[in-house]
Amino acid sequence: EMLAALDLGYGELYREMLRRGAPGISVDKDGMMLVAGANRLVRAAIRTDPNLPAREFLGRIDTFFRQRQMDHHIVTRAPQDTDIDELLQDAGFEPEYVESVMCLQRKPEAPHVPTHGAIKEVRDVRGAKDFAATVSAAFGEPGISEAVITGPNSLIAPHIRSFVGYLNGEPVATALAMLHAGGAGVFWVGTVNEARHHGFGSALVRTAASAGFDMGARFAW
Repeated sequence: EMLAALDLGYGELYREMLRRGAPGISVDKDGMMLVAGANRLVRAAIRTDPNLPAREFLGRIDTFFRQRQMDHHIVTRAPQDTDIDELLQDAGFEPEYVESVMCLQRKPEAPHVPTHGAIKEVRDVRGAKDFAATVSAAFGEPGISEAVITGPNSLIAPHIRSFVGYLNGEPVATALAMLHAGGAGVFWVGTVNEARHHGFGSALVRTAASAGFDMGARFAW
């Protein structure tokens, strides 16, 4: 159940970024999901049917994004996408990053807030601007506020709760919880360089995961 929810939740994250950010294109059919958004973080391809041959999947991706002159990510999962990984490696591609998914089946303990720090939930335009600016700095992605996190609508919903960590009153860290398919995915976890190693990452993950359980999640990831 959790693995299935993780797959569904990851795809839903891309859909939500399109719904709540700058307009884009989402195609979800014939065993694959293709997302072409205004920022490279919202351009991705995911195989949703493991029976779709890897070579056909990659060919269709290439055609889709080449027509739009867009760079993009190819999201693969182990073990179901090892055939895709092998073809990409043979073609000379290397992973941009590798994530190890962790799941919580109960609400975590209250976070330890760093000294001179505070964690606030995003509730208005000011909070949304702080979130977007911090994500942009932490991820090294200028243009986030114009293309992905465009305002409170991107961060506030009955199934979404977002948080900003502050150090001496300045926004330095973020995390967001999104409820989908019974699980709460914790996304946009980032800390700006000058505030790292203070414990904000752990505190924000715990805060967002707890919010996920409060929204009714059976587990958080």
